[in-house]
Amino acid sequence: MTDRLDDPAQAPRDRQRTLRVVVNDHERERIEAMAKMAGLSLSAYLRTAGLNHPIRSTLDYDAIMELIRLHADLGRVGGLLKLWLAERRGEVVSAERVDAAFEELRELRGVLFRKIEVL
Repeated sequence: MTDRLDDPAQAPRDRQRTLRVVVNDHERERIEAMAKMAGLSLSAYLRTAGLNHPIRSTLDYDAIMELIRLHADLGRVGGLLKLWLAERRGEVVSAERVDAAFEELRELRGVLFRKIEVL
């Protein structure tokens, strides 16, 4: 096992040293916005980027969690539709309406998966 002080990545940071980065106003705004999206302070964001560590956006995480919730909701709606059809067998519901409902659910599912692929 590596001692924490022997591993530079795990050693306590000496926060007395600073780096000066020269940027224009637009670059500063972009860097600050990206740090905010990642949920990091400006220092933490620049340190992470400078050390070539992956920066995970909290927006990406939030978007993925929302898509997962939507997928679960879509699955529940499909399940409820199937249950309703099973319990109301023989009642007057046109096959076209049922097919249209299932087709709409399939289309929504396709949209959802296309959005997930983009992420």
